[in-house]
Amino acid sequence: FLGDSHSFCTNLYELFSYFLGHTIDKVLFQKAKDEYMRLVDFALTWLIACILMAVATITLAWRGTMPRIVRVFIMMENISYWLTSCSIFFWLSLTIYMIISPDPPLMFNVTHFMLFILAINAANHSMINVYKEMGECDEISLWRSQQAYTLAAPIYVMAIIKGTTSAMGIIFKQLDKSW
Repeated sequence: FLGDSHSFCTNLYELFSYFLGHTIDKVLFQKAKDEYMRLVDFALTWLIACILMAVATITLAWRGTMPRIVRVFIMMENISYWLTSCSIFFWLSLTIYMIISPDPPLMFNVTHFMLFILAINAANHSMINVYKEMGECDEISLWRSQQAYTLAAPIYVMAIIKGTTSAMGIIFKQLDKSW
């Protein structure tokens, strides 16, 4: 959207350059200029998409067709919730790899990364407080649900494998799996 250089990006660069205290950070920032422009373009595209989705949602709710759409999405989520169980293995293996490997798999600016993590933790903390108030529950139940997700991941994967083999047996071998 913005091309190779734009006043919006120049202002953004000046904002980030405030945090670039080391010379190497400034050099890396200059080398990654095209990637930062692509990042800004993607962020603007995503912002426009979110605004359009919000307008579409408000329009559909105003016309009264939103409950039917919400029911379809709830059914879709109920059918496909198990698909996220495989991601826990990626995060566990990445953690183990980062502990064992002599070379880091990710190269990043520490200052920017820590500011990003601080922003994510602030958002996480505020969301946990909102959900605690909405559900009238304590924090331990939220953490237990996260632990249950981690512990149940192998069960989900085994269920996927067993369900797939059973489905293949029903489809191709005409097995009776109703018992």
